[in-house]
Amino acid sequence: MRLNMMKHHDEFEEELALLTIEVSSMITFLAAVMLFAVNSSCDLKTRKIPNRLILAEGVISLVIVFWSGKILSQPILHLLSMFIALTLGYVLFRTGSLGGGDVKTLLVISLISPGLAFNTTLPITIEAHLGVDIPLIVALLLGHLYIRYYTKRVEEKTKLPPPLVPYLFGGYILVQLFGLLLSV
Repeated sequence: MRLNMMKHHDEFEEELALLTIEVSSMITFLAAVMLFAVNSSCDLKTRKIPNRLILAEGVISLVIVFWSGKILSQPILHLLSMFIALTLGYVLFRTGSLGGGDVKTLLVISLISPGLAFNTTLPITIEAHLGVDIPLIVALLLGHLYIRYYTKRVEEKTKLPPPLVPYLFGGYILVQLFGLLLSV
């Protein structure tokens, strides 16, 4: 009887650990969505994302990932994702493909939600690349379409850069939906 109780206790602890992972994944996902929503709004209205906002989001992101334990349980994923975001972001910024706010938003997102929020069965390198590369590809493709079709008709005189953060947001959602499909 004692052995049976210990077995049930171990099963309960495993289920509790899974629930904790799911709750922390949901919290980091929702925080990333809120961050993207705020930055998308700024990008659409002014085509700028204030540095103070990025700094505040970075601090909040650090608090959330330490509180959730994700950065301690997956340090390589967080570091690799941030390295990829910083490297690709720098190159794309230097070539004029991304603005500074786009790169800083991507960097903060790679801190709080570095890969697939709801699926951790993929190798870390693939997950980190999916978390950064897919949103960037979506943003660049849609940004190109925006420039090609919208600015020629409407904003020809203003020469404003395209708002890419909403497109990064769309790419992030696609990646997370892909992760959900993999986990089913």
